[in-house]
Amino acid sequence: MFKLFASFMILISSTLLGFLKAADFEKREKILKRLKYDLDFIKNEITFMRTPVEGIIKKLSETEGELKIFYKTVYDEIRKNADTSVSQIWLCKTEETLKLMPITKGDADVLRLLGQSFGKSDTDGQSAVINTAAENLNLQLCNAVSEKEKNSHLFKSLGFYAGILIVVMFF
Repeated sequence: MFKLFASFMILISSTLLGFLKAADFEKREKILKRLKYDLDFIKNEITFMRTPVEGIIKKLSETEGELKIFYKTVYDEIRKNADTSVSQIWLCKTEETLKLMPITKGDADVLRLLGQSFGKSDTDGQSAVINTAAENLNLQLCNAVSEKEKNSHLFKSLGFYAGILIVVMFF
């Protein structure tokens, strides 16, 4: 009876690990889609509404989505350190975000590129940087979708079959 229960627990836990790893691929895709939407929002706010960068980040921190925590921490840091530039704060928080979210270095490079322009150029310059970031983001999004399609099912199956292998080896 104990062997059966242990086998079942090993199989369930290894399958769960596979599903958790597959969820990272899906979460990355959601984050990049949200970032694409946010880039359009930022561009519209800068180009048409002439909203200051701090106001844009405040609006983004009040929205729902995967990047809400990132925007909230950036906005809070801007309020605390008025003497530090927005681009420096943005870049610092991007590095912290890399550790917390399932995004790649290329995804973070898009965030860095966007952050480097904040408050450093006129409306046209910022709009051009946002367009460049959007193009890079589209490439990253295509990459994320293909990785999800390729690896998501792989990790789910791998977790299940690894559990079966462990059960067969030990029992």
